[in-house]
Amino acid sequence: MRSIITVAKDEFDRFGGINEGNQPLRGRIADYYEAGGGSRNLDPTRDENAWSAAFISFCVKQSGATRDQFKFNLSHSVFVQAAIANADADRGVFRGHPISAYSPKLGDLIHHNRSGGSLSFDFARTHTGYPSHSAIVVDFETTNGVRHALTIGGNEFLSGGSGTVGRKRFALRANGLLDQSAIGPKLICVVENQLEDGAPIVAMPLGPYVVRVRTDLKLRGGPGAEFPIIKSLEDGTTLDVLAFDDVSSGRWALVDLEGDGVRDGFVFSRFIEPVLA
Repeated sequence: MRSIITVAKDEFDRFGGINEGNQPLRGRIADYYEAGGGSRNLDPTRDENAWSAAFISFCVKQSGATRDQFKFNLSHSVFVQAAIANADADRGVFRGHPISAYSPKLGDLIHHNRSGGSLSFDFARTHTGYPSHSAIVVDFETTNGVRHALTIGGNEFLSGGSGTVGRKRFALRANGLLDQSAIGPKLICVVENQLEDGAPIVAMPLGPYVVRVRTDLKLRGGPGAEFPIIKSLEDGTTLDVLAFDDVSSGRWALVDLEGDGVRDGFVFSRFIEPVLA
């Protein structure tokens, strides 16, 4: 199975910028409706047939999730409520978290109000049937010193049209949490997605690690090869991992080189190993 990120990006590459009433997107939306449990004959240009949740259902299903793992539906509120219930019970691979307690990662869903709504996480925990929207986190980027989560969703705004497969950006605070003060619609929650290529994402512990490379490992100013090199670390260098950051290029580790708790930079996590006690 493909990862949900690959699925969403492929849909954007094929259909992004095409109006929902025009082919080939209109025909593709029939596939989205079917994945969400709806009729393929629904007219996507009618407001009552909003297809953004169907798009999410399609992408999640294509990534290998089963009906036992995800509540495929034409309403975001249905699968979000199920995800919050999973988190409350400490079960399942899709778990809904408050935006104040969980930082979005690649493959997660950012869920927010629609049409000026102001419904809360606590409301979503016990209700379905309300207007809302979700989109899939596919990457991260930093602009003017502010880090953003990049998403792809269905029935997104299209200038001069009525909806398309589109992209949005959500500002993040320095601690990685969503910054509601910099985001227009009122956010409801983040749905954690523990599936990656059909298997749970492997967790890595924080704490002491050692560099394992043939030559050297670059310490960079951010989580990606596009960030400037701060210094080179030799094989055998010890460091403390303060946090991990998953981006499209892979998993990067925020590290402390001196053991003083100061953030010294990022290294690619493939080339470090935990120090066994």
